[in-house]
Amino acid sequence: MDADYISGKPLEIGDRKQLFLDDFIIEDCWALRRKVCQPLKFPKNPVLTADKPWEDDACCAVHVEHIPQNNKFRMWYLGHLKSGRFISPEAGDWPPDRRKAGFGPCYFMSYAESDDGCNWTKPMRDGENIKGFTRHNILFTGHNFCCPGAIMRNPQGDDPSKTYLLFYRDMLAEGKCSCLAWSRDGINWVPDEKNPVQMGSSDTFCHPVYDEKNRQYLFYYRPFVYASGLPMKHGPHTHYRRRIALSTTADFRHYSCPRCVMFPWENDRTHFDNIRLFRYEDYFMGFLACFDESEEGLGDIYLAWSRDGIHWDHSPADQPFIARGPEGTFDHGLIIGSTAPLQVGNHLYMYYRGLSKGHFYHNQTGGMGLAKTGIDRFVAVRADDEYGYLLTKELMIKGKRLAVNVSADMRPHHPPGEIRAALVRRPERGGFGAEQALPGFGMDDCDPIQADSETYTVTWNHSYDLSALQGRPVYIRFRLRNAELFAFQFVT
Repeated sequence: MDADYISGKPLEIGDRKQLFLDDFIIEDCWALRRKVCQPLKFPKNPVLTADKPWEDDACCAVHVEHIPQNNKFRMWYLGHLKSGRFISPEAGDWPPDRRKAGFGPCYFMSYAESDDGCNWTKPMRDGENIKGFTRHNILFTGHNFCCPGAIMRNPQGDDPSKTYLLFYRDMLAEGKCSCLAWSRDGINWVPDEKNPVQMGSSDTFCHPVYDEKNRQYLFYYRPFVYASGLPMKHGPHTHYRRRIALSTTADFRHYSCPRCVMFPWENDRTHFDNIRLFRYEDYFMGFLACFDESEEGLGDIYLAWSRDGIHWDHSPADQPFIARGPEGTFDHGLIIGSTAPLQVGNHLYMYYRGLSKGHFYHNQTGGMGLAKTGIDRFVAVRADDEYGYLLTKELMIKGKRLAVNVSADMRPHHPPGEIRAALVRRPERGGFGAEQALPGFGMDDCDPIQADSETYTVTWNHSYDLSALQGRPVYIRFRLRNAELFAFQFVT
């Protein structure tokens, strides 16, 4: 909790949205529960599969972007060529230069496009010979291979030739390593002249996110040290390093020592395999891929969040954000978060990798799935038939109206869903429970909200105008019944 707030200073939230992932904005609550809100899977999933002769394994999206000007969607995804992996399956050797040894890349980055985010095409272009094909949708293969970990719009600099940044795994003369590549248009890629940027290679996705406040990249991958100190073996019970560690860099050359920031406790899934990071409002957020101790290694996606990228929390084990599908579906075995959510209108599109069997199976099928939800609808505070209450921390009013993201139930044989809000002033010292609503902004003055809306404007006596209260400190008291509250925001 903020020290200034404890000393008596109200929070200054401006017009930033306030979500209920954590307790940052909450002073107190009563008869409410937090609910992880699962997005709806697209009924025609999977939206992308490994259907080309140079694609031997399930696709995994690395980055998807939406261009509102022409309503185009672009996807960069990981391709896998099993026949390019080893000199021989028995030996499992890795030659110093696989290309000269006559082997194709085992991993590469491919490209797809869509007009609606649901139906994808793979545009063909001339390229290097891959498995006898010189026209394909492969954009970049690295030196020996390209296992892409992340693509992002370059948050630093104004060099148009470096509009896009790719962070990927490869193998150079120095050994396995991490590398950078740059692109003007996302299609034509040039490796960084100073590659490799980091020696060694994590055995899972190494995903960075940019920290604007501290002007550095945060990288999340396997820790270098771990609790057991025992050697690892393949299998469900012996991989002690499936944890999440953090390393920082400002220049892709100098990295801090990785520090473990996420590890499971007694009620968590045993394996924290990887996390896909993104920024959302005031949060660092991630899709945490976890799987269990079973022989199959079955797993789901969980929400994780942090205010600083260092101190993390995540949804409980019984509340996955995107859960495995029923038996017989493409995503019955394992779910892996792939890309940051895309805002398309008032919806968020989330693409994930689904596999038909668990982590420890080979030669399985799968593809890219799509799940959709409303903006900000990650976690709700919910009340059922009895009234529940939430009191925000004291905060300064900085807008002309209060907007809420809400969903009120209208179920037969239950009281109708409803949300109301009151603006409450600080009580005098010692006046426990004696706080008073501002005149005209009490609970009974509030017009009941019985809607399902991401951007509903609260009104009191049919007026939303808060202009006269600009700069006033208030608490907001929400009263809910058979309803969910996802977020609120002062709008200027």
